Amino acid sequence: MSLRGLACVVLGGFALAACGGATSPGNTTTGATAAQLADAQAVLDQYLKVPEFISPGPAFDARKAVAGKTVFSLPSALQIPFIQATSDAYRQLAAKVGLKVTTWPNQGQQSQWVQGMNQAVAQKANLIDLLDGADPNLIMPQVVQAKAAGIPVVDTHDLDFGQTHAPNVAAFVDGDFISAGKLMAAWALIQAQGKADVLIISSTNYQNSFPVRDGMTQLFAKDCPSCKVRVENVNAPDWATKIQPTVQSAITADPNLNYVLPTFDSMLVYVVAGVLASQAKGRVHAASYNGTPSTLDLIRTSGVVTMDVGENPADIAAAGLDQDMRVLAGLPISQNEHLVLRAFTPQNVDEAGNPAVLGQGYGNAWQAGYYGVWGLPAS
Repeated sequence: MSLRGLACVVLGGFALAACGGATSPGNTTTGATAAQLADAQAVLDQYLKVPEFISPGPAFDARKAVAGKTVFSLPSALQIPFIQATSDAYRQLAAKVGLKVTTWPNQGQQSQWVQGMNQAVAQKANLIDLLDGADPNLIMPQVVQAKAAGIPVVDTHDLDFGQTHAPNVAAFVDGDFISAGKLMAAWALIQAQGKADVLIISSTNYQNSFPVRDGMTQLFAKDCPSCKVRVENVNAPDWATKIQPTVQSAITADPNLNYVLPTFDSMLVYVVAGVLASQAKGRVHAASYNGTPSTLDLIRTSGVVTMDVGENPADIAAAGLDQDMRVLAGLPISQNEHLVLRAFTPQNVDEAGNPAVLGQGYGNAWQAGYYGVWGLPAS
């Protein structure tokens, strides 16, 4: 997730953003047709199984590419378990190829990112990786300084393919955040039997909240334009105080509301609290995105959360490392690292562990695939 505050925008007929929310012009009296429901089901079906590996590009000798080199890793906020897991996996994978890694500990403050960038330049690192949403636009003077010193910067897992890349950055590892949003909307539409009445809660201080939200509104516009879709924004500093009352107000105002879809699953604990406080359990359900273990457990225990779109932090780490090594070796960069998604539902959530374990439930194809690309033995 990338920390950026942006203003209200209008897209696809929906007024979206931090300016209070808006409702689509339709209602739930008509609902989706059988063909539209089939289309939503087809979107969902692609992501219910263990994901396959798609090669990011030509194979290369990874150990040769990184011999004697050091990467300075700047994660966006190590207190977030998902980001800590990605960072840990990056270091472990880097050790497999003999790449030295210096990780800059921080709590997501811009001043800390500036300090880290300055330290990377002072240490004469061979490459800087901005991991899991450390926004290069917020530290652009330092990115320019690193570039002038001959240190390329790679932005890993920050933007969707459709978003504008920052200048002066050597390469990107983009996520498929639009598809994550489409999966959430498809699930809600199917579970509501074509008559979805939905509250979307975005968090636009994170740049990738925009494509997750847009993926949802795009699917509803295509497969159920008459469905009722309201969008509210609650930024991260206010999650603990504003999400629950937002949910309770929506439930009170709309007796037909049947799904709440926050863009990130760390928001769900407050959504669940709002549903329970409104005594709407069994009528109002929720789904989200990230695959946080505590959220996956809520699919089994809450009676409110019914689906979560998950990402594998080890796969993200491998994708970032792959792109970094291509830059270090002077190879053509990967245009698509093919980061994987998986939709966890009551039918498959136990594959993530019980209780759920971060990164479990995605199979091992990613590891075997990347090891093959890098010229490493299978295990």
